[in-house]
Amino acid sequence: MLIWTKEYETGFPELDAQHRKLFEIIGQMTNVIDAPVIDITAAQKLVTHLEDYARVHFECEERCMAATHCSSRGINKEAHQLFLEGLQRFKRDFAGSGNKHELLTILQTSLQAWLRNHILKIDTKLRGLS
Repeated sequence: MLIWTKEYETGFPELDAQHRKLFEIIGQMTNVIDAPVIDITAAQKLVTHLEDYARVHFECEERCMAATHCSSRGINKEAHQLFLEGLQRFKRDFAGSGNKHELLTILQTSLQAWLRNHILKIDTKLRGLS
């Protein structure tokens, strides 16, 4: 599970609050995964919520990086696109047959690693640019 610490801070309170919200949404997958039976509708709603929130956050973050001329703005935008493409692949896979529990577990683990690495390696380049 992802836990917010100061190492994730970008120096931009709005972005940090949005990152915390992403941590929370990804953490909510645990409730769906740990249920005795996977609630497919709840899982789909949660992934759609994550996708919608990520889009809003990514737009905000990309504007911030452009405004501050952050050196990571190009790679940041590419990483965001890949994230959204990955969610689309997951949604297609999840809509098909297969082990829903396993798919959700893989998604949550992947999202946690992606978000941790993305913030620490790319987003924190914003520190000191505010």
